[in-house]
Amino acid sequence: MQLNTNEKILTGKWVYEKGTVSKNQACERIEWILENQLKQLGMDASGWDSLYSNPSDNSFWELTFPQSQIQGGGPPTLIYLSKEEARLKYPQIQLNE
Repeated sequence: MQLNTNEKILTGKWVYEKGTVSKNQACERIEWILENQLKQLGMDASGWDSLYSNPSDNSFWELTFPQSQIQGGGPPTLIYLSKEEARLKYPQIQLNE
């Protein structure tokens, strides 16, 4: 379930079947990673995108909800960010050096 060093993006999807909506395995995995592996550092000005760090390797990850037209922002996406990308998008957050 943990993030692998070669991963750069995890994209969740919602599956619509017979009038019901369920999460795919990527959604379930993202939820597990957020609860068990990553540490939330803060949010962007919109309040929708969040920056996380992985204490095991000091990497940065961003949680987004790119399908904003769907209720609740839709399924989650978890994206690897370089330290420079994290600094640019989240200047208000002090990143560990």
